[in-house]
Amino acid sequence: MTRQEFFVDSLKRVLNYKVKLKPDNFLKIEIIDSLSYFNINYTNTTKEVYIISDFKCYSCLKAENELKKIITKYNNKIKFKFVYFSDYIQPKLYVACNIANNNKEFDKVKNIFFEHSNADNDSELINFLPTKIIKELNNVKKDDVNIMMKEAINTKKYLINNGIFSTPTFIVNNKIIDGKYALNYLEDVIIEEYKLNKWNFFIS
Repeated sequence: MTRQEFFVDSLKRVLNYKVKLKPDNFLKIEIIDSLSYFNINYTNTTKEVYIISDFKCYSCLKAENELKKIITKYNNKIKFKFVYFSDYIQPKLYVACNIANNNKEFDKVKNIFFEHSNADNDSELINFLPTKIIKELNNVKKDDVNIMMKEAINTKKYLINNGIFSTPTFIVNNKIIDGKYALNYLEDVIIEEYKLNKWNFFIS
């Protein structure tokens, strides 16, 4: 445990305190054209936030409610993108994400995968998807699956080579936001990087 973590944990024992301490500097990453991602929303803007996540990651599942609030709040200002990053990227899930993304329904599929993340296997999880996506999934050729998986693996390698090793991690304006408390100060980094006014938005 670092000194900062020890200090914060000590404060949390006696105070109702939300940790918002953030590093003075962040690692940076170049967003390359070949980076594989899925669109959560479709706002016409150059301001982007990448969410590096895994459907089988408990921390990612815990982060979902807070992320949904942030996405809703800045939906018209920020383009949010999801990158599937896992020790084992499951082909059926990844291909289903591609199909949903092409139909502009990725956010719906993402929510289903997280909601049923405790499913015993991929096939059981896939059964929760809309029928039209399941039909398309069953018709995908093996060669196309291989192409998609190559993109996923290359993206994973690129992220690892640039210092991203865990989920959830976020990329805001090329800055890598990671670590135990990243979600707590994600919104502040978004506001700082993209010069937004926190109080001009309303969460329903």
